[in-house]
Amino acid sequence: MRSTPTRAVLAVATIALVAAACTSSTSEPGPGADQTRNTDPDTTDVEPSISDNPENVRSPGNGENDEQAEAISQAEAEAIAFSSGYFYFSDDAWSDYLAALRIVAADREEFILTCMRSEGFQYFPDDLDVLAWKPSYSVEATSKEWADLYGMGETTTLFHQNVLGEIAVGYLGPIRPQPNITESSPEAIYLNGLSKEEYRAYSVALSGFDIEEPWPSSALLGYGAPDSEGVGPIDGSTRFEPTVVNESACQRQAFERFPDPMAVSDDTEELGDRVLASREWTDFLADGWRCVAEQGIDTEFGVANLVIAYQEELGMFAEEFGDISNDPEELPVDFVDLLAEAQEFERQLARILWGCGVHPIQERDRFVEIVDTIVLE
Repeated sequence: MRSTPTRAVLAVATIALVAAACTSSTSEPGPGADQTRNTDPDTTDVEPSISDNPENVRSPGNGENDEQAEAISQAEAEAIAFSSGYFYFSDDAWSDYLAALRIVAADREEFILTCMRSEGFQYFPDDLDVLAWKPSYSVEATSKEWADLYGMGETTTLFHQNVLGEIAVGYLGPIRPQPNITESSPEAIYLNGLSKEEYRAYSVALSGFDIEEPWPSSALLGYGAPDSEGVGPIDGSTRFEPTVVNESACQRQAFERFPDPMAVSDDTEELGDRVLASREWTDFLADGWRCVAEQGIDTEFGVANLVIAYQEELGMFAEEFGDISNDPEELPVDFVDLLAEAQEFERQLARILWGCGVHPIQERDRFVEIVDTIVLE
């Protein structure tokens, strides 16, 4: 089955690319920010408060009434936000995280390779360049300027600026490396050559999932077999949800031995849960998303889905555009024109979200602030 031009690559946009390597999950906020927040998106200008210095650790004091005695570092607060699904970072923070992630991923892949060989299977390690790739932008990635230009990053970070000219917006810097699996790659040939029972055993050994039949080659492109996080291949709107039958599968062991650089302890993860359940957070979201609703925006199914629906309405997923993979050497002019229109729609949504205080960048900033508030109680 043909992958739609932008729906498939949404999964590998900047934030999603890294998030797929982690165990965090995000729940879509319900309708609803501070009642005193200015709801005019053109006049509201709230600056993010994210520190881009991972070493910004506050030294605890010794007095019983010293608030610093219970404070945690900015880096820890950001890790808690990350584990709760809020992924926006400054450029420097992303660079530091991806550098650490690359080291962890190399250790994981080496472990999985040895483990799978011991199970009698071949294994083809992931391309670390794909995982650790980082784009650049013309403005700081956690600023209002970024939101004004890139919206939420749904349609504006899919293609390199070079292939868009001056019509639409894209990312800058190095071109996103493409996954090294293709229909003719050794991995695809090996996996598609397995019988149903062989592939089932392979999947159980690798990820712990009981797969009843081999993935079609089209599903392998860019995604491979499902991993221990439950991230399966995407083909159009289809998502597979297999059953876990092997908790000690190779990937599961690897992720346990080599945790994500942003992993937090059970105690600090509980802080994230407390934030999500706190009155400060629920009031913040309720008020903010009420403000969004007052602007005539229906967010029942999430803002990202509004952007996708608008792309569908424009005809961006039409057969005439064929398979438009990420970062092609050129794009059809008609497609770029439609992309520019979709991007303007996304920017309009982003301006409303920012004016109501619930743009994802602002949500993450508020989350980190509430972490500190709860810790200092």
